[in-house]
Amino acid sequence: MRPCVFVAVLAALLAFPPAVLAQTGDAGPDQSMIDQTKAAHRDLPTQAERQTGGGEDSHADVDCGGKSDGGAGAQPGETGASPGGDPRADRARCRKLSDADIATAPIAEARVPSRHQATIGGKPVAYTATAGTLTLRDDEGKPTGSMFYVAYTTGEPHRPVTFFYNGGPGSSTVWLHMGSLAPVRVLTDSPQPTHNAPYTLANNDSSLLDKSDLVFLDAMGAGYSRPLGDTKLAAFWGTDQDIDAFARAIERWLTINGRWNAPKFLFGESYGTTRSAGLSYRLESDGVQLNGVVLLSSVLYYGRFRPGFGQDMVAA
Repeated sequence: MRPCVFVAVLAALLAFPPAVLAQTGDAGPDQSMIDQTKAAHRDLPTQAERQTGGGEDSHADVDCGGKSDGGAGAQPGETGASPGGDPRADRARCRKLSDADIATAPIAEARVPSRHQATIGGKPVAYTATAGTLTLRDDEGKPTGSMFYVAYTTGEPHRPVTFFYNGGPGSSTVWLHMGSLAPVRVLTDSPQPTHNAPYTLANNDSSLLDKSDLVFLDAMGAGYSRPLGDTKLAAFWGTDQDIDAFARAIERWLTINGRWNAPKFLFGESYGTTRSAGLSYRLESDGVQLNGVVLLSSVLYYGRFRPGFGQDMVAA
C-alpha cells in the first residue's frame, strides 16, 4: 500500500506544482494590495544581485570609498555597513542622501512673470511678479549653482531695488517674503499663536513695494536653490562661499535686468545681517555701488552670546 500511496502523491505534485497550488488561493480584499506591493518591488535588485553587486546600482561610488558594494563589506559599526547587507541602503547612508541632493535645477535660467496690483498705503501699485533662477558660474564660466528668486518690479529702470534674504542659518527667504514685506502675505494671528490650516493670503499694506522693487533670494540649499553638475552643496557652506554665491547672484540679476544704474540696497534679517556685513564689502569690491544696507534683528558680534566675552563695559 505504501508504494501506491507514494506514487499517487508524486503524480499529484507533478500534475499540480506547488506554485500553481499557491496561486489558486484567494487573498480576498487584500489581493489588490498584494499585487501593488509585488509591482512596486519588481525593479528592486534580487538577493543574488545584492550579493554580487549587480544591477544598475553596482557602479563604483567615490563618495563611499570607491567601492561598488557601497560599503557593504564594512564591519558592523563602520560607515556604510547595514545589518542586512543591502548595498543601496549602505550607499544611501554613506552619502546621507536627502531631498536636497535629489532635487535638480536647470542650467538655463528660467523666469515666469505675472502681472498684479497691490494696494499699499491706500494707493494702487501695479507690478510684475517674477519667479526665476539665476545660474551661478565660477571664474572659468562653469555653472556651479542655480539660485532661486522671486522679484516684484514696476518696470521703472531707475527705481531703487532691494535684495532680501533671511538667516537661519540655512533658511529660505520665505519669512521676509510671505511673512513680512512682499505685496502679498500670509495672514497670521500675531502676536498670538497663529491658527492651524487653512491659511489665507492677503494684500500687504505694509509692503515696501511702493518705495523699491523687491528681490527675494534663497540661499544655496534652501528653497529651490540647488548646485549644478558635479558641484556639491558643501561648496557653498562657508562664510566666503556663501558671500560669493550671493554676490554672483545679485550681479547676475542686475545684468540680465539692466539695473546696474538703479539705487541698490541690501536687506538681511538675523544671520542674514552677518551675511550683509561681508556681502556689502564684496559687492563694493566688485564695483557694485550700494546705496544702503538694512539690518533687521541684527547679530554682528557673536561674542555677546558667549559667557565672559564681549559683555557690556560698566563705567562709573
